[in-house]
Amino acid sequence: PEYFARAVEIGAGASEQWVHFKINPFKKGTWRTFSILDGLADNDVQALYRDGDGVLWLGTASGLSRFDGSAFENYTTADGLVHDDVRALWGDGEILWVGTAGGLSRFDGSAFENYTTAEGLAHDDVRAIWGDGEALWIGTADGLSRFVYADTLSGSTVFRNYAAVDGLPPGAVVRAVWGEGDGTIWFGTQTGPQYGGGLYRLDAAGLTVFEGQLAYRHSNFAVSSIIGDADGEIWVGSNAGIGYFDRARQELVLPSALQLLPTYEGFGSGPSLFAAADGGVWVGGLGLWHSDGGQIYPHRILHDLTKAVLQDDDGVVWLGTTNGLVRYDRGSLVEYSPKDHLQVGAVRSLHLDSRGDLWIAGAGRTIARFDGARFVHYRSHTDDFSGWDYHYYAEAADGGFWFGSMPSGVNRVHFAADGAVRFETLEGWFMGRIADLHVDRADALWYGTGDGLWRYDGAVPVLIDGGPKKLKALYGDGDDVVWLG
Repeated sequence: PEYFARAVEIGAGASEQWVHFKINPFKKGTWRTFSILDGLADNDVQALYRDGDGVLWLGTASGLSRFDGSAFENYTTADGLVHDDVRALWGDGEILWVGTAGGLSRFDGSAFENYTTAEGLAHDDVRAIWGDGEALWIGTADGLSRFVYADTLSGSTVFRNYAAVDGLPPGAVVRAVWGEGDGTIWFGTQTGPQYGGGLYRLDAAGLTVFEGQLAYRHSNFAVSSIIGDADGEIWVGSNAGIGYFDRARQELVLPSALQLLPTYEGFGSGPSLFAAADGGVWVGGLGLWHSDGGQIYPHRILHDLTKAVLQDDDGVVWLGTTNGLVRYDRGSLVEYSPKDHLQVGAVRSLHLDSRGDLWIAGAGRTIARFDGARFVHYRSHTDDFSGWDYHYYAEAADGGFWFGSMPSGVNRVHFAADGAVRFETLEGWFMGRIADLHVDRADALWYGTGDGLWRYDGAVPVLIDGGPKKLKALYGDGDDVVWLG
């Protein structure tokens, strides 16, 4: 039989349940990662804000960082910040508001002024901030606070808190706040719908909760972000996916096209949202995505659980995901799954042999070989190789290759002149948990285990004395020097 792969594009109003994503051609440019090695306060970045001067402010788990494009400047409690765990940022002119796990800080560029429950804040754990020029709205771990700017100018501190008495559930964690030009405030909570949680609207008519289609399907419904786009639509990020508020029906809905995003059920938080200049919406969380209102595009990261990536000699990128195998070639995306006769389940590792065939392994005892036209499957109980959960490969001098499994076992693949495949399992030397393979220029196999580094030249494996134990990775360079992790 012939084997076909499918490439399906999502169209406006499409209702097909199993649809594969189209991926935009990658934009030219370079991704650069900044970390504590570059001066960032902490690698755990929880909030971002870009001020009018183009300076980027970053809230981290260990302080506030300021980045001007060339260097980082960090602020902590030693500089007057109320708490080092920064979770929310909002700017208003020359003032930066900083929400932390221990209160709210106001920074004017030279000094911090701090506010906690002692000054009337609903809770010291601040999760979200939004301001409209007249008042500051603060989402906390126990309700919503409103802080009037004029009070800071007069020297008085007045918070108006919204809690259970106003219709919020007890202990409602407000993780997202967004306001409209007419004074309407939207905010979302982390509590489940059985406690009245969900999306809230506060306007002249009072407080209204919208649990909607999202909340009815998810007992632990949690809103993580809210934004309004250029057209005035309200978008909601939650652990159930991405939704929007239908003004005509007055309810929160989850469009079928947006259900195709990676699921967030079971995660403590949902995706973050950002309104793009082109009127679309950026979605960050399990991957980075972009919506233009009619289609959802993955950007840079194809799948939320991509376990393996490989590029062949033709420049084609292959990805192993929890849903199968993906082929990306110059803007064209093709996905292979059990419907295409790939039977390894979630793909954990990929290897391209010297013949140009792609080997695919999942978490079980089955591996597959793909020659570009069809899949051939091999199983440990019928094809005489050991182990399972195969992760490691190393090419041998004769064109065959070694492969090893994480739990145990090293095997060799031999290719006969007629193209037949034969497996060889190395017996008599139990190696335990395998941690990477390397073949040197003498065609000897090096492999790492919990006992240390081993070398096998075809006769007897030898444990290298004096090396570290519990190896996780190894790499052999062109000079036959082996590097160990």
